[in-house]
Amino acid sequence: MKMRFLPTTCFFLAAFLFSCTAGISQKTDSRKSPEMLSAKRLTARDSLRIRRGLLKQINRDRQRHGLSPVKLDLPASRVGDRHCREMAREKYMSHWNLQGLKPYHRYAFAGGRDHISENLYSATVWGQTFTCTVSDISGKMRRAEQSFMSEKPPYDGHRKNILESYHTHVGIGFACTNDEFRMAEEFVDRYVILDKTGTKIYRGEKKRISGKILRHRLYPIMAVVNYEPVPARKSKKELKKTGPYLDGSRYSFQTISAWEMSFYPKSRRFSFTLDFAKARAGIYYMILYLDRKIDQSLYQNSGLKKRAGTFRLSTRHAIPATGVVFRLE
Repeated sequence: MKMRFLPTTCFFLAAFLFSCTAGISQKTDSRKSPEMLSAKRLTARDSLRIRRGLLKQINRDRQRHGLSPVKLDLPASRVGDRHCREMAREKYMSHWNLQGLKPYHRYAFAGGRDHISENLYSATVWGQTFTCTVSDISGKMRRAEQSFMSEKPPYDGHRKNILESYHTHVGIGFACTNDEFRMAEEFVDRYVILDKTGTKIYRGEKKRISGKILRHRLYPIMAVVNYEPVPARKSKKELKKTGPYLDGSRYSFQTISAWEMSFYPKSRRFSFTLDFAKARAGIYYMILYLDRKIDQSLYQNSGLKKRAGTFRLSTRHAIPATGVVFRLE
């Protein structure tokens, strides 16, 4: 039985960038591949059992390195499921989907507001078929996690993602057909509850962003908004050529620093304003960064007047706490 197991190769580029390169084989087989079949239907209990099995393995890997466990996130799991089903059905593997959406697009458009980062895994078989039973899928997931954790620098992006200390949750998605298997780990960083605000924006609008930080001794230090054009559909041929994806884009639209924010330590609430006066049609992706150390007199509501130019803030060791996507059409 000829098989190929194709995890993506992931690595961190810089403080603002998360990048994964899909390792897609172009190898062909002279025999006709089996026709695509729907995955054997699993009950909700079976699916949850599969996800919890991988969750235990992820947390064992994290605990071996002195890290806190992550919790299973079902909304992120559903986002992963949808992407895995499309990849298995259309026989490709990429962090983009056919609509041209990257992981944080897909999560945000499904209602998510947290920051996420994605690991993908693929397996394809010729000549025989996957059984797609609970045992079969669980075994593939176990081998996927083992392959991630066995990575060596500098090609150890999956491993680094699994062992990122600030992850709080993980969504686990999968799809299995007669000849294709896909798995997604959607790691979530949940530190903030944002107040309800629309994600559709208008040119010239000023949008008030407010919310509450869930943990003590964490402070908002910066909000970074990047611009990117409206995603365009991609063909399967184009998807097979995709490689790294940026967590955002190279086009910075606006940066809000601590002295442009209000923060109230007792209630853990914060607020600031985004100005879309010079916005153009496209996607605006906002990451709010939190840090453990900051001079609280910097905030607007501190009552102290300090010159912004006398302070330097960095997101190098900060926690990316949101992944909000706004759209201007």
